[in-house]
Amino acid sequence: MSFDPQNIPDSLRELRQKLGLSQRKFARRYRISFRTLCNWEQNIRKPDAAAISYLIVIDTIPEEVASALWSQ
Repeated sequence: MSFDPQNIPDSLRELRQKLGLSQRKFARRYRISFRTLCNWEQNIRKPDAAAISYLIVIDTIPEEVASALWSQ
């Protein structure tokens, strides 16, 4: 299943599960604040358009995103 911007909490949980990552590990790997990630998953806050785009890219090419973030 691909990332559904209309259902952020479930899509984000499914993405993390697909990658085999806990909330903390996903947040660290993709440089997202742990608190922000929790808020998105609990539907307390919604990501803005740029963050949604970023999550879609992570869903599409997760290894490439992680590699680009940590290659410095």
